[in-house]
Amino acid sequence: MAKSSTVFVSYSWDDDDHSLRVLQLAETLEQKGIAVIFDQFDPHPGVTWPQWMTHAVTESEFALCVCTSSYYERWHGRQKAGVGLGCQWEGTVITNVIASEPGILTKFIPIQLGTFDIKVIPEALRGNNRFCLSEFDTSEPQFGRLYAILTNQSLSPRPLRGDVEILSPRSRPHVARSGVHEATASSLSRTQSATGNAAPNYSKARDVSKRSDVPFIARLAIKTKILADDAYCREEYEQAASLYRKANDLHADPFHLSNAAQAYWLLDKKVDARSLLDLALGKYPEHTCGIAQHVEWSTEAPEERLAKLDEALMLHKNDQYLLRGRANAMHDLGKTEEAVALLEALWTKEHDPNDAGLLAAIALQKDEFAVALRWVRELVLHAPWAANAWAHYGAILMRDKRIGLAIAAFQEALSLAPHYAKVLWDIGECFALMNGADQALPYLRRAVLLEPKLGKLTSDNELDGIRSSPAFLEFTRECIG
Repeated sequence: MAKSSTVFVSYSWDDDDHSLRVLQLAETLEQKGIAVIFDQFDPHPGVTWPQWMTHAVTESEFALCVCTSSYYERWHGRQKAGVGLGCQWEGTVITNVIASEPGILTKFIPIQLGTFDIKVIPEALRGNNRFCLSEFDTSEPQFGRLYAILTNQSLSPRPLRGDVEILSPRSRPHVARSGVHEATASSLSRTQSATGNAAPNYSKARDVSKRSDVPFIARLAIKTKILADDAYCREEYEQAASLYRKANDLHADPFHLSNAAQAYWLLDKKVDARSLLDLALGKYPEHTCGIAQHVEWSTEAPEERLAKLDEALMLHKNDQYLLRGRANAMHDLGKTEEAVALLEALWTKEHDPNDAGLLAAIALQKDEFAVALRWVRELVLHAPWAANAWAHYGAILMRDKRIGLAIAAFQEALSLAPHYAKVLWDIGECFALMNGADQALPYLRRAVLLEPKLGKLTSDNELDGIRSSPAFLEFTRECIG
């Protein structure tokens, strides 16, 4: 049953913009029926601040810890003398409460505003549910899930339990091992094709979408780009391309054009992609992301691509887009170890999810599942709002025959993008690998309803376990018809 709760908001006063953003969060929660304990609401509490903080930590039902690098440093008492004492005191009280009552740990919820970075979350809180909030609206998935916890609600209420169904004995179809192997190989190819070299950088737009010092039209362009990024992450490239172009009409930016061109390229609209990229480079000849795309699209031979990229790097030293293109060319030349070393160096410097995705794809080609899982976890960790990051994670787990974990990863992708057709299909295939026709078919049907061309995949070996099912045979006839 939904109910109100008392929530303490713990944060560090990094700067005026950050404190204003935290104030907006506190105000939104209060307006949505939650009793918020917040220092800006009570600037003269009538007791000492240490007493007020201790009361706030111990008496609240939940404590939201707004984590930033300053918050982390002050929690550990590493700021210079006299700075951040309030945050340091709250960290001490929270740590003592957790130590004395381990079962109370889950009341402390780490949140971040705009960009996710686990390194700034205090170690004691890293095992808890954590949320990266871009907007304070319950329609936004991360904020909606947080609000559900604070108000004791379930976003997926348990249905009324029915009677146990008595099943008739049935034969168990044999699943050929070679069929599973072939199926997972096809999942690999789909994962690689979706791990693009010029996939959008989601976090930069979200960081500034609410800043009051940014002009209104520019903020509208940023919000449009966020919608485009979300469509790109659902692999809805037609919509993504349209939104990137609208964002560019509002506020000219070479990345809007090159991202739209990349979306057209993935739709196999090569003429449109090249035309738009030529437009971008005509207006912005120094746009290195576009230069890297142009080299990749116009030069088939990897040794020629490598030479052109090296020439561009003479003018734009250590540019991440050109270096990433260079790593792709080296990999295509068979210089895989050098490509991996270059991508790992880029990752160490930038922590760009694109590099993690490419490293995961290379590891999969080499059948190095442990390495691939390591990199795809980094991909999810640094882009938790990206549905396709979770989809990649699920695809690798599926290939490694860890079907239960794969379904969980795919479900996380669906929570971010409920109409992600390919993920629905992949969940259906996971259940099919467990011979569960009744569980698989609703997902397969919904996927085909959203994306009819997926019906052509009914011959996939992942579906061998349910192929003899009458319901699946009917489904196949529907897809063919």
